[in-house]
Amino acid sequence: MQTHTHKLFHGRKTPPSFAGNVSELKLLLARAMELRARIYSPRNDSPEKRIRFAQRKLHKDRPALVTLRNSVAAQMNGGSPERCSALERRLKTYNGELAISKNAAVILCGIVHWYFRVGLSSQECAVAMRNVVAPGSIRKIASELVKLWQQMQSGKDRQRKPTPVKPAKRVHIRKTRQTRQSAQKAVWADPEKRARRIASLKAAFSTPEARARRSAAMKAAWAGSGVRERRSAAMKAAFSTPEARAAQSARSKVSQNRPDVQEKRSASLKATAAMPEARARRSAASKAAKTAWWARWRAERALADALIEHVHELQ
Repeated sequence: MQTHTHKLFHGRKTPPSFAGNVSELKLLLARAMELRARIYSPRNDSPEKRIRFAQRKLHKDRPALVTLRNSVAAQMNGGSPERCSALERRLKTYNGELAISKNAAVILCGIVHWYFRVGLSSQECAVAMRNVVAPGSIRKIASELVKLWQQMQSGKDRQRKPTPVKPAKRVHIRKTRQTRQSAQKAVWADPEKRARRIASLKAAFSTPEARARRSAAMKAAWAGSGVRERRSAAMKAAFSTPEARAAQSARSKVSQNRPDVQEKRSASLKATAAMPEARARRSAASKAAKTAWWARWRAERALADALIEHVHELQ
C-alpha cells in the first residue's frame, strides 16, 4: 500500500474544513446551489432534498438563459470591435452559466476535490474536469465557496435577502402621462395636423390586408391576458352611477340627431343589409317565422275542430 502526496499550488493555504468533511460539504453545496437558483432563504429540509430542489429550479431557468445567449450571439454580427468584445464576454458568461446549471452539484464537487483537496491550479483543474469550466470561473467559484462557508459559520448567511426593487415614483409616472396627453390633445386640436392624421389612418386601413391584420390583432388582444375582463370592469365602473348613465344617454341622443351621423348610419345599415350573408340570414329567419306561424295555426285549427266534434257528440 502506497500513499501519494501532492504539493499545494504556489500561494495556496491550508484547505478549508469543508474540503475534508462530507457533512459540511453537503451543507455548503446545498446552500451554494440554492443561491445559484436564486433561493435567498435556506429551506428547512435535508441537504440532499435541498440540492435536488435547487437543481430542478436551475433546469427550469435554462430556456431563458438559452434565449439570452442566442440573442447576444445574434448581435455579434457587425458593430465596433469594442462592442463585439463586450458581447463576447457576455456570451462566455452565459455559456459558463449553462454549463454549470446542467449539473451544478457535480461541478462544485469536482472543484472542491481538485482545487482544495488535491491542490491543483485552476488551469490543471480545468484540464482534469475536461474543460467544462474555464480556469477563471474555477477561481471565482472557489472564492465564493470559501466566503459562503465563512458566512454560514458566522450566521450571516441566514440574514441574506434579495435586493428590494424600488418602486417607480408615482409622481414621475403621472407627469409623464400628463405630458403625453397634452401633446396628443395639441395635435388633435390643430385642424391641419388633425386632417393629416385622419388621412394617414384612413390610408393605413384602406387595404384588405391592413384591415385583416387589425382585426386579427384586436381578436388576439380580446382573447388573451384578461383584456376583455378588464375592459368590461372598466365600462361597468364608468356607468355605475345614474349621473354617468344619464350623461352617456344625452351624448348618444345628440350624436344620433346629427344629420351626418344619421346618413352614415343609414348607409351602413343599407350596406350591411345588401350583403349576401345578411340576405341569407333574413330569408332563413323569415322562413322560420312563417313555419312557426303555420304550425301554430294548424295546432289551433286542430284544437277547434276537436272542440266542434266534441260539441256535436254532446248534442
